[in-house]
Amino acid sequence: MKSPQTKTAKTSAPLSYLDTSVLRQLRFGHPEQKKALIASIPAPHYVSTYMLMEFIRGVILYYIELYFESAETKHPSFTDACTFSAETFSNRDLKTLLGLIILLMQEQGFDPANPAKKEICRRKLQDHIFSVSEELFSLYRNVGIAEEACSKLRQHLICKQLDERDDHMLEFSEAFKNDKKCRSLCAVDALLKANKYRSSHQCVIDKGLAAGSTPTTKKLAAALKERITSPDETTCTRCSKIGDVIIAVNCPPDFQIHTLDTSFSTVAPCFSRDVQIHPSTKALLKT
Repeated sequence: MKSPQTKTAKTSAPLSYLDTSVLRQLRFGHPEQKKALIASIPAPHYVSTYMLMEFIRGVILYYIELYFESAETKHPSFTDACTFSAETFSNRDLKTLLGLIILLMQEQGFDPANPAKKEICRRKLQDHIFSVSEELFSLYRNVGIAEEACSKLRQHLICKQLDERDDHMLEFSEAFKNDKKCRSLCAVDALLKANKYRSSHQCVIDKGLAAGSTPTTKKLAAALKERITSPDETTCTRCSKIGDVIIAVNCPPDFQIHTLDTSFSTVAPCFSRDVQIHPSTKALLKT
């Protein structure tokens, strides 16, 4: 008589759930950083609606604003529009870096400082806006979970005919930036009140405010504590200050969060989420 065989349960690797910091590095990071991330994060790559919103808010919206700002006659050239927009940066190093990049472009024969080339530069920027947007929604899979029901992405940028693009970008930007309308449609207050997350929220607050916590994590924990105290007063701006918490909430249990933000070493365990914190570019290049 044959002895009964014991079936071994198959264990599969967790699926990859990217946060905004990783997505930005995959798109704009140092070549060595990109290579390391691609090698260490199994495909396919999943994201959440909230993460897509953060990327659009931090990248594509700036592109759109520069595109329309550069149309103003007070800016004779595209360089002038870039310089004007850079004045809104609080970091002096960013302004200096932008000036250097423009100078190097001129030395290579691409002359954004030439008024005659202004519309060519604007058209290239417009093409880039739609290209980045298309890549964002085609390269990454949405996990389909949005506990906070962020409504800023109720419209998408869709490639249009040239004569339709300006109106489409304006419509998209205005809807995205209409915080009052967006907030009326979202449910972040319900998320903050939900009993099933109460202990997880408190865990983030207790560990984040504890001695030895990093300044970034302390700031996140303090913001979450304020939101838990007054969830109905949560605005889009206040919601952005607890973004890592919402990203963790939207991560399915069988996924692994991939991030460069050290605050997730506190946040992810509080929500029983697996996390891999990748080294920064500076740390990576030191090895």
